[in-house]
Amino acid sequence: MIPLRALALLPFLAACADATPEPALPTRTALPPPGVTRSGCAAHVDDITPLIGRPEAEVRAALSGMAGIRTLRVVGPNTPVTHDYRPDRATVLLRDGIAERIDCG
Repeated sequence: MIPLRALALLPFLAACADATPEPALPTRTALPPPGVTRSGCAAHVDDITPLIGRPEAEVRAALSGMAGIRTLRVVGPNTPVTHDYRPDRATVLLRDGIAERIDCG
């Protein structure tokens, strides 16, 4: 017979057993916060969206040629970044050298 103390530990052990990775975020292009005009990077949202799924070099070349984008930040999954809004900045999330997401600000 299993001691009652051992049964009390089962919920805690079950919670630890689920080690599945989080699903990938959907690919998207972030827009500026409400009330902020579309200038800088956000003015190019229609041009940026087709860059998702492209190689890093192609994305860098395209973004560096867009007026209003002065800072290009390239990050990988789980890279810590600041969340301040800068209209002249584009952040590219790369996974295996391919642009998965591009955010403005």
